[in-house]
Amino acid sequence: MFCDLKKLIVEELIGRLRAAEERLEEKVEQITEKAGRLLLAEEDWLEKHRHRFQSNPSRVGGSNHNAGQGRAF
Repeated sequence: MFCDLKKLIVEELIGRLRAAEERLEEKVEQITEKAGRLLLAEEDWLEKHRHRFQSNPSRVGGSNHNAGQGRAF
């Protein structure tokens, strides 16, 4: 992985850079694929739980029937 830069020839440097680039491209592709699946999973979750994000008229301005009542422990 490490080498003496004074003894490194241009062809060897180019070969090392290409190898590093190929490894990086593979990792970027894996991350991109996983991110696409995560976004899809998030969209599925939002669709499943969208009722939680819609306004509920019974809760807006409604009274809290348990207000003022403490719990017995």
